[in-house]
Amino acid sequence: MTKKTTNPGQGTFESLSSIPKMPDGFYSGDKPNSHLRQFVEDHATSYDPTSDQYRVRAFAEHIQAKKSTAIYNLHTYWSKKPHDAIQQYIRHYTKPGDIVLDPMCGSGSTGLAALMDGRNAIAIDRSPAATFITKLYCTPISLADFDKAFQQLDVAVGAEMERLYHSNCNRCGGPATVTYTVYSRVYQCPRCLEDVALFDCPEEMALGSDGEQRRVTLCPHCLRKRHKEEITSRLSRKGFQVVSVGYECRGNNGKACKPRRVSRHHATKQIPEQRAFAQDLAHLEEVESRTISFPIPQQRMMNCAEGVTEWGLLWRPYHEGIEKVSDFFTSRNLLALLTLKHAIGQLSVSPDVRDFLLGGVTAILHKSSRMMGYRHDGVGRVMTGTYWIPQLIKDINVWSYFQEWYGDARRHVAQKNSSFSSGHAKAIISTQNATSLRDIPSDSIDYIFTDPP
Repeated sequence: MTKKTTNPGQGTFESLSSIPKMPDGFYSGDKPNSHLRQFVEDHATSYDPTSDQYRVRAFAEHIQAKKSTAIYNLHTYWSKKPHDAIQQYIRHYTKPGDIVLDPMCGSGSTGLAALMDGRNAIAIDRSPAATFITKLYCTPISLADFDKAFQQLDVAVGAEMERLYHSNCNRCGGPATVTYTVYSRVYQCPRCLEDVALFDCPEEMALGSDGEQRRVTLCPHCLRKRHKEEITSRLSRKGFQVVSVGYECRGNNGKACKPRRVSRHHATKQIPEQRAFAQDLAHLEEVESRTISFPIPQQRMMNCAEGVTEWGLLWRPYHEGIEKVSDFFTSRNLLALLTLKHAIGQLSVSPDVRDFLLGGVTAILHKSSRMMGYRHDGVGRVMTGTYWIPQLIKDINVWSYFQEWYGDARRHVAQKNSSFSSGHAKAIISTQNATSLRDIPSDSIDYIFTDPP
């Protein structure tokens, strides 16, 4: 039985029954779970080959699933299957109380689907990141506790986030918040030898050597002299340059400009915009000069030795200067993420709620990195399946994105709690190799659903 929340801003349902709890030790971090065998023994149904008859026709139904749900969008884990698609298999092949195993669980969609239909779940993966995200999906938490924790976090980090992303509106002169910063790759034009930000280069269609029409990027300096010199990624690179800042006006004397969200560019001819952009650069330089007091992992990419630049199969020549994971972030966003992580660790909340918030930090990591590309329509995207540093980087406001995640996460928690309201099904998560499952006795698993690599 559920009730509608009295907060009109929530728009979700919270279960009236108590939030079910997972057994102690159901998650073991980055090591195999020592409680796995006991979990199986406690929940397995004894199997008698002489009397048990399992006769279920092959599943051949049309699968209906959605990816535009609060649960699916809680965390970006590329290639994951929607939990409601997996539910259709679990409902077909199993009954409530059965044990469902996923030995390559990824983000935990199988475990979640099993729990939502009253089946017990075993989720296994070699990746500690995967099992942590699985815990995020499979652990029920109180929506009230989650809201209270976020309010604590807002108080803890709000002032620092304001300092990191503070700006001014060049229209009214009032305070503003930076929503994103665009960095452009700079090349040296081979004709005029000027350094050219790719952001400033016009595009046009031209006939290539293969006889096909293609879009080319031209040097703006040469174009003004009526020469068409193409700027390509094969030219000499001159690093990155801040070329645009998006901001949201917070108002002067209580009245914000319309539209509230606009951007300004480094090549503007407007004096107020030039001054504001110069202030943005000065503020960014000040932030980047700060000493980061939080610990930063120093492991090199793929744990390669010092002096080795080609650190793995996903290394590319344009990865110059990237030796550690932290190198994928600008100084401001790295500081913002570390500030968030530290503050979450200091909250007076339950371990499950704390881990849930930390999961939110991991959910926005890729978008907070230099892998977030920028398009001239303002849209940002990250190329999937690779470490790609685009030529135009959209450096986002970490706190703004985390606040958006919180809104999505609230809907996820309410939807999940409603499905978990019975509280009978349990899960266990183990970080280990799927080829060694000695702690799972024979004839104990009712159904295996996995999406192997």
